[in-house]
Order: sequence, then C-alpha cells, then structure tokens
Amino acid sequence: MATADDGKPKYGDMRDYAGPNLFQPHQARKAIRDAHEGKIPPMLGYFAALPSVPVTRWLAPIGYDVVWIDAEHSACGVETMTSVRHSDAGSGSGC
Repeated sequence: MATADDGKPKYGDMRDYAGPNLFQPHQARKAIRDAHEGKIPPMLGYFAALPSVPVTRWLAPIGYDVVWIDAEHSACGVETMTSVRHSDAGSGSGC
C-alpha cells in the first residue's frame, strides 16, 4: 500500500493497493479485508464474465474500484486476457 510520510494511505482508494506495474502483485485481499473492517469505504466492482477489449476500455474510466476479469470460466485465451488487461491499464485505471 502506498503511504504518505505519516504512514497513512496515500490516496485512500484502490490505488493504494495496486501493484507498482503489471508484473508486480496487487494487494486485493488486503483491500477486501480493509473494506470489510471499515478502514476504507465499501468497494464497487464489476464482474466481466465475457472478457472483451472494447468493454474493458468502456468500463475502465467509469471509476469502479475493481473489475474482475473471468479467465477460468470463459472462452478467453492468453492473448485476449493480455489485451484486456493492457487496455484496462492503458485507460487510466492504474491497477
């Protein structure tokens, strides 16, 4: 979690739990735990059961705290998942 000099969260939203880049792990479990314990506001998410680059580009700037992209139960290959994830990161979501 990114912190200011006083040790408190830097942004107070999901950006505090994002990995520093696409190759580093995020802290989603900690975010869920902190939301459950009332340390951060409840999270609003979207479950993308049909991964699609255009849909992800449309959803990314809306401001959801999390977009869960289902790669296990859909006909989504590695190429599609990579494209969806990069389009999400390129749309300014940052996580």
